[in-house]
Amino acid sequence: MIPVRLNARGKARLIKKRSVKPRRPKQYRPVKTGELIGMDAIELRMGDLRRYIITMIDEHSDYALALAVPSLNSDITSHFFSKATKLFPVAIRQVVTDNGKEFLGNFDKTLQEASIKHIWTYPYTPKMNATCERFNRTLREQFIEFNELLLFEDLNLFNQRMAEYLVLYNSKRPHKSLELMTPVDYILRESKNCNMWWTHTGMYLMRKMLFRPFTYSEQLSWRHSAAASDRSNVYETRQTPPSCAPFEGETSHV
Repeated sequence: MIPVRLNARGKARLIKKRSVKPRRPKQYRPVKTGELIGMDAIELRMGDLRRYIITMIDEHSDYALALAVPSLNSDITSHFFSKATKLFPVAIRQVVTDNGKEFLGNFDKTLQEASIKHIWTYPYTPKMNATCERFNRTLREQFIEFNELLLFEDLNLFNQRMAEYLVLYNSKRPHKSLELMTPVDYILRESKNCNMWWTHTGMYLMRKMLFRPFTYSEQLSWRHSAAASDRSNVYETRQTPPSCAPFEGETSHV
């Protein structure tokens, strides 16, 4: 029997089955690096201008990456993820996101092609992606607040400075949740067979591969991006705030 439903005019219509998204199990905690990656996006505004920062963090080792972009859609998120996977020391098995449109479409297709399981949080439950939300707060307090003007004035320079911050975050700053180890040291202790090239060159590639200036072809493909001329003419004078909060004598709770 074919399930049908009558409309207001009495005509029969087929009932389409709703696709059920795989949700994150409650109380689930990953036990290996790469088992679960949390992703999110931060929106920042200044007047009529908007900027977005895509963030991702491994929930087991706290290894994190981020990239500022002029607009946000599934194409841009997919582009970021494809570059970021090359900077991870181990293979990614699962990715958890909220239900935003930037994590649908081409982004979801990219995960399927890479055989990576995509799981969603329940609507209006940010605590199900708490590790990434906490990293967003840390990034705001320790870096974005010191460079927010630069984010709207020179996006490429902002990303270069953020790359330097992430190198410190991943390889220099001890984390309380990791027994006062850095994410890089923790991964090396846990995974003796991790990618050897990453051990020596991963931080260098982070600067060169992920945070390089956007190419002209990329800017054309992102049709909803803010115009470069708008970014350069917003302010006549440039201020140079501190790059990030001091690291000396501090440890991260993330």
